[in-house]
Amino acid sequence: ADAIAQLPEKCRQVFIMRKVQGLSQRETAQALGLSESTVEKHVGRGIRHLINIFGRGGKIGVAASNVEPSDTEPYDRPGKQCGDRAAGGPVGSPA
Repeated sequence: ADAIAQLPEKCRQVFIMRKVQGLSQRETAQALGLSESTVEKHVGRGIRHLINIFGRGGKIGVAASNVEPSDTEPYDRPGKQCGDRAAGGPVGSPA
């Protein structure tokens, strides 16, 4: 619950409606006045935020190492796709 509370407002709303309340993408989009693709993007961002939080052992605000996260990761740049998608491979495949 604490991790979800840290999500950006719109992202949190969408994430809760889709993943907690179990609404469909279409139902969520209609309820919030968003397109279905925007709903999908918010869910993906929410999942990435949660992975970042729990990737640190669930300790919110504590880094796992002294290495600062790279701001060059493809999904962190607005308008850019994940590297393996941009390369045309399936999601999760080596880039």
